[in-house]
Amino acid sequence: MLVLMMANTTSAQTCLLKNNDREWIEHTLTLWQTVSRDSLSLKSAPLPWIVLFDETCVWHVNPDLPISTPQKAVDFAKTKLSFARKFVDVYGIAHEGNITLPDKRQISPQLMTFVSSYNGGKKNFLVSAMPSIWQKAPHLKTEVNLNVLVRSVFVHEMTHANHRNFFDALNRIEKQYAFSEGFDDDIVQNHFSKSEDFSKSYETERDLLYQALSETDIQRKRQLAKNAFDIMQARRQKFFVGNGTIYTQVENIFLTMEGAANWAAYRAAKAEGLSETDALKLICRDGKQWSQDEGLALFLLADSLLPAWQNKVFGKSAVSIIDLLQKAL
Repeated sequence: MLVLMMANTTSAQTCLLKNNDREWIEHTLTLWQTVSRDSLSLKSAPLPWIVLFDETCVWHVNPDLPISTPQKAVDFAKTKLSFARKFVDVYGIAHEGNITLPDKRQISPQLMTFVSSYNGGKKNFLVSAMPSIWQKAPHLKTEVNLNVLVRSVFVHEMTHANHRNFFDALNRIEKQYAFSEGFDDDIVQNHFSKSEDFSKSYETERDLLYQALSETDIQRKRQLAKNAFDIMQARRQKFFVGNGTIYTQVENIFLTMEGAANWAAYRAAKAEGLSETDALKLICRDGKQWSQDEGLALFLLADSLLPAWQNKVFGKSAVSIIDLLQKAL
């Protein structure tokens, strides 16, 4: 009951979607539809509640109206978008620097894109800054493919919106175990990166995976991948001990989630016209996030070693990419 109640009397005048914003959103949603259908093999599904914002306005795309709309009329700019041969409702509101999300949290209009849940964890929503906010980020001033990056990150997060099976598993783990660090996709890196031995082991296995990707001989490719998995197994046996054995399951889940999402982002960048080399460079960025960097390598490897992996990763059983590739090797 909070989201649309925050509107003020300027919303209808200032927050009607401009043509360039409408075209950007429709293009981005169409890109997601292409990647989800042709690359991820996902069955068509309704869009989640999408919250997009710039410096002035927030647009709720396909909102859950019984949750967001009060009984009395409020001031908002209602319009429609075209997606998948249908029209989708969009409500524009002036946010005055404070955006209320479907789960009732509040954020400021800063550079961010993420997926979360509401309605007791039963439904997902996606939040993303519009390109105008990305363009002002100092670390992206020299990025020549910024528009492709923004769309690819959107596709990354939309992929997470289809990871309900893994989110459920993570929720159970978080409730059962007390983690001293934040429970997110960087948890293994944050907990173990201070160990030089652990870091070196991770870097070696990651580099072997990327080396395997560049190998044209299939037997050599398999051997390099197997060597990487052997190092991973030894690392886990050394460091994931005692109460820390749960990190094996946690790492498997986050490598799968972040790897699949980064793979989808990579495919989106290629669909936008980038070469394989430029798309990989754009998505890997500085390579500082372990789960995303190694996860992408695992899924790129799955392309050549594990046909139709999509049906298993996005199935109800929540099978990890590690388990799948180990069987393929």
